[in-house]
Amino acid sequence: MKYTIFQGHLPEGTPQTVLLEQAMAMLCDEDAAVRYAQEHFNELYVEVYTGITEDRPIMEALASLHRILNVNHPEDYHARSLSAGDVVYLESDLVSAFYVVTAFGFKLLPIVRNRLEKALGDGTTLSAVLLNEAEYPGIRISLHKPDGTEENLCFAELNSGKPAGMQLYIGAYAQNINEPAYYECYYTPGTPSPNN
Repeated sequence: MKYTIFQGHLPEGTPQTVLLEQAMAMLCDEDAAVRYAQEHFNELYVEVYTGITEDRPIMEALASLHRILNVNHPEDYHARSLSAGDVVYLESDLVSAFYVVTAFGFKLLPIVRNRLEKALGDGTTLSAVLLNEAEYPGIRISLHKPDGTEENLCFAELNSGKPAGMQLYIGAYAQNINEPAYYECYYTPGTPSPNN
């Protein structure tokens, strides 16, 4: 079973009193940890470690990870110990879910990541990003190169300026060109869309 650890990082300059208040709230109320992670996951949490653990029941796997990441860190683990408010993502053939660490154990976290990444093995990485824009919500796929540059590859979006039933558009980019080389309605004129 693959696991990924996410830890929250507050913006630089956040007063210590704010940090202490959040820590105390998470220690006293397990729902505070869930609320905090749910509200701030996409903006303040970063992936700090990925590893593999043996397949076992979910709560056993989480308890084992808690012991390992607090007592016997893997040699390549350089993040802080696992604590209240941290998030563990478990992924296997049987599970794909986020869990938040609480003062009393773990709770399922009903969140959706706004970014997924897949390393391609040649030093590049593909990312899929949710675009939460009011006018053009959608998904964009980009290629990240070893030199840190990023190229947009393609996207799918809802174009609310188009007629009802014909608002789902797809686009693709050509290498080194910032504007879409292709942008068309997904639905063929004359064929019913799902909402027709």
